[in-house]
Amino acid sequence: MIGSEQQRELAANWTRAQPLVFSFLRSAVGTAEIADELVQRVALVLVDKYGQYDPERPFTAWALGVARFELLNYRRQNRTERLMFTADVIEQIASEAEDMGPDLSQMRVVLDKCIKKLSPRRQEVLNMRYLEQHGNDEIAGRLGIGKQSVTVLLSRIRASLRRCIRQSIGVGEEWL
Repeated sequence: MIGSEQQRELAANWTRAQPLVFSFLRSAVGTAEIADELVQRVALVLVDKYGQYDPERPFTAWALGVARFELLNYRRQNRTERLMFTADVIEQIASEAEDMGPDLSQMRVVLDKCIKKLSPRRQEVLNMRYLEQHGNDEIAGRLGIGKQSVTVLLSRIRASLRRCIRQSIGVGEEWL
């Protein structure tokens, strides 16, 4: 059993690492639902094994190692899934995710700022599409507009976010 100070450290570390762990798992399994399930498994393992964590090592690397293990277990249990990567590809994705960790954290801060600059309606559309994972048909129904209008609106929102990010971090067209 971990103490209250360790619980706070674990919560802070997991809060920072979780988006990268989710991104890694999402890229490996192809669906947000399966990635969410695996993220929950990873979180449980991290809580159970936090006493074994070496604070001299980066927490995110440790969490990604646990995520790799959980992903390989999932892969073994679900061999009939068509969109599964080999163990070598999973290792390569995890390695790339570890290398990108700091950059992704910075990008997340910039993206959050850019999203806050959007109108409330555009923020609502983004939430429906990417957080609630609704399709364009359902979004159209909720907003009382056509499906094609949702497609155009999402395209304009993404373009607006790209411009905002480019301006915020000072990169050219080729980067985003």
